[in-house]
Amino acid sequence: MQGRKSPAISNSGSPAAGLPADRFVDVLTGLLAIVILGLLAGLVVSRKGNLAWDDADYLRRGLTNARFALGAGPLLVVPRAIDRLLLEQPKPPWLVAWIEFGVHAIGRRNVELLILFSAVVPYAFLMVAVIFIGRWLRGPWGGLFALVCLASSPLSLAFGGKVMVETYLALWVL
Repeated sequence: MQGRKSPAISNSGSPAAGLPADRFVDVLTGLLAIVILGLLAGLVVSRKGNLAWDDADYLRRGLTNARFALGAGPLLVVPRAIDRLLLEQPKPPWLVAWIEFGVHAIGRRNVELLILFSAVVPYAFLMVAVIFIGRWLRGPWGGLFALVCLASSPLSLAFGGKVMVETYLALWVL
């Protein structure tokens, strides 16, 4: 075994055994995102959506729009849904559109699942957007830092478990 060399042991800043530093940060960011979404889903389920009066109105309007769109027949569901959304004024139609999409995707029978879909999935999209922008600006550690800032921001802590229009507006701003 004279011709074989022993593998070089390199400690290139790897915080965990066998994982490169960037991979470790990616795994840590993903785990943190999953934990945050799990806690958010638990909060939404335990509080039954935590709907304020205006959030309940958005839910009602989304369910009504979906009912009108489905009543138009299978070929006219999409045009009718878009037509109903264009009538949403003066507030932005993002939340109503998302609820209407949820009704078409998962049905209207289980309102609790629809509320969970309306609160957690948009927040997950917001988290993914924040992570990607943080990574784009500052690399893997920037994505983790951006996620921690989002999750620990006072508004996110206060209103993260609600079905909110502001989540859609934050996504649009990003």
